[in-house]
Amino acid sequence: IQDFENKNRDIHELIKDYPQIVHSFNASVNEKSDLLNEILGFDLHMKRFELSSSKRALEMKRIIERKRKWSISKFVDKFYVELFDGVKIWLCTPDVVSEIFPLKPDLFDVLIFDEASQLYIEKAIPSILRSKQVIIAGDSQQLRPSAFGVGRFGYDEEMDDEFIDSTAALDEESLLDLARFKFPAMTLNYHYRSLYEELIAYSNSAFYKNQLVVSPNALTQSLPPIQRIKVENGRWIKRTNQQESDAVVKLIKEISETRQNNETIGVITFNATQRSL
Repeated sequence: IQDFENKNRDIHELIKDYPQIVHSFNASVNEKSDLLNEILGFDLHMKRFELSSSKRALEMKRIIERKRKWSISKFVDKFYVELFDGVKIWLCTPDVVSEIFPLKPDLFDVLIFDEASQLYIEKAIPSILRSKQVIIAGDSQQLRPSAFGVGRFGYDEEMDDEFIDSTAALDEESLLDLARFKFPAMTLNYHYRSLYEELIAYSNSAFYKNQLVVSPNALTQSLPPIQRIKVENGRWIKRTNQQESDAVVKLIKEISETRQNNETIGVITFNATQRSL
């Protein structure tokens, strides 16, 4: 051991100082986070102050308080210069962007699509036209967009081949599917949501080819983080399984009677009929 330490003195010093390095790193991260929140908060506060003291602030207030209300789109269209100077971050769905914001190029400096795997391409186009730069974030292993209750663009038999070829992008299921084959991508490999690595282990292996970096369990648990309970004599009849439902009710009762900190309980079924039991 002494010989190994002599040959690897740098590594030995690094290992010895590791707790202090981690502590120093965490302190720097927290300091950076606090400074960022302070700077961002001050900047947003100043922009809000400038908006409230602008030349047309009183006119905006008068229109807001009048009995006959303007539509939001009409209000934004009239005061969009003041609004975009004063409000720097807008959180909207693509439909809301199309409904209330004027169709002007470069309206947004940066547009971020979150959960892009669940967004049709044609829904995103109006927002993209209003933006200088677009960031598309999503997970190709997650759910695709659902057309339930929502019409989607479809091809007409009378459309000519040239038009169909020009709209080939609509063959993709989502905005993310189109973007990840046309633009450079960055993969976020660090998984931080699961308190126990067992909760993400299967997905990591089956869907992400073990590319996710998952921290080992920092806490020990008397019960395993995930369990499979086999229900004996279960029968699937008319989209329900009565035996399984009874087992779930029994389990809820056991947890309710033995929990120590009044933990909450969530129950998920795979159809409304089973839920009704």
